[in-house]
Amino acid sequence: MVVRIAIRADLCFSCGLCYVLAPRVYSHDEEGRAVVREEYRAGSPYEGLAPDELVDEAVRGMMTCPIKAIDVSSE
Repeated sequence: MVVRIAIRADLCFSCGLCYVLAPRVYSHDEEGRAVVREEYRAGSPYEGLAPDELVDEAVRGMMTCPIKAIDVSSE
């Protein structure tokens, strides 16, 4: 199973919870906003595909976002 990740950069206020608690999936840009780690990006820094072994971590990052700026869905 692979999951699609979509981050709403316009909503992200750079709290850092996603990339602190799920660092193998999420990182941050120069302004501190969440991005998908480069190796999992699909299109833009705010879109990606996480492999099977990182599904739980991708979901953890989504669940910790206080404003729900991250969406994780099955492919």
